Amino acid sequence: MSSTDSVDHAFKKDFDGMSRHAGVLKDDVAALAHDAVQTAKSGASELREGAMRSVESAKNKLGEAADVAKDEYAVAKHKAVEIGKSLKDVMGNHPVATVSVIAGVGILVGMVLSRPRA
Repeated sequence: MSSTDSVDHAFKKDFDGMSRHAGVLKDDVAALAHDAVQTAKSGASELREGAMRSVESAKNKLGEAADVAKDEYAVAKHKAVEIGKSLKDVMGNHPVATVSVIAGVGILVGMVLSRPRA
């Protein structure tokens, strides 16, 4: 065997070894990319589920707040009606006192509004 054949044989052997290593490296990179995609999908799925739970929780809390607001509105409306009826009764039973109070409030408002401003 000549030295050229020996060099060619060694080069071919090195080249074949590098090709095998490149194939292994290619397979490893493909597996790593696959694992990264799976991890990203899993993370996105967990994020989506967490967001859905948060939205559902917010809907529940908003519904509860709306129920409380409706109840409070009903109570306030009932109290306002009662106060209106009570005021109407007082005004009907004491017309002179009612007119006197309204006149007094009118005089006070007039004095405050007509005061010179500094």
